[in-house]
Amino acid sequence: MSPSTNSIQIRTSLDPLEIEALGYVRRQGPLTRNQLVDLLGYSLSKITQVTNALIDRGMLQSVQVGASSGGRRPGLVDLNPHFAYVLGIYCGSTCADICVADFQGRIVESRREMLHLRRDKPAAVMDMLLAEALVHSHVAALKR
Repeated sequence: MSPSTNSIQIRTSLDPLEIEALGYVRRQGPLTRNQLVDLLGYSLSKITQVTNALIDRGMLQSVQVGASSGGRRPGLVDLNPHFAYVLGIYCGSTCADICVADFQGRIVESRREMLHLRRDKPAAVMDMLLAEALVHSHVAALKR
């Protein structure tokens, strides 16, 4: 199965509320379930169900405990940086930049490769870039 097919399956296996909750956590950082209730307009029990399902899938993780406003201190949920990695390749006329970012969008590995477009065929250059990107994604995964 190709990586792009796999990512499509992940996205379509989420319901719209799960996608929306992930979007808020991605944009705003760690959030409490009560903050997600305010942002999404659903009950606390529904948001707890959604966040627990995303934690079970490995997309979210429970992180530090938030500040108390009286009573028990609330737990925060955040994106699990090790859930997936994204490869980025920028091709210029003389070099290519390759990077690997974790699920939180942080670059965990990057490299610049010199290109020889006049000497090498485009297919050979793309094969080299893909091989380099895969090596870097594997290295990034091993670092976790």
